[in-house]
Amino acid sequence: MSIPNPFGLYCIVELNYNGVPVFFRHHFSYANDFTYTIDDNDFARLTYSKFVTRLECYMQEEFKKVYYYESDKTLPEGIRPIANDVHYASFIFDAYGTYGKIYVYVDHYGVEIEQWFGQIN
Repeated sequence: MSIPNPFGLYCIVELNYNGVPVFFRHHFSYANDFTYTIDDNDFARLTYSKFVTRLECYMQEEFKKVYYYESDKTLPEGIRPIANDVHYASFIFDAYGTYGKIYVYVDHYGVEIEQWFGQIN
């Protein structure tokens, strides 16, 4: 369970997984899902592999792919994969550029996000 960071120094990651996609104008969420708001982790100090391990710890399961949403873009242009350390560095940069909150999505039930949006850049 996350404990709020009283100094507001860490980005807030909203982790969404295991649900039915619900599309909003500027992001999407899952209905009947599991959502964790993580605000007590210094994600900027992690590598991609440690980030994946941390998410799997919260979810208590493994996953294939993880994505984040760039809030200044529309769907599907704003959905970005996090598949390596370079992608992860972009994720961290974007997280701190969105007033500290960023949406993270994990593929679930064997359905990949690309199937909803087409090929993701």
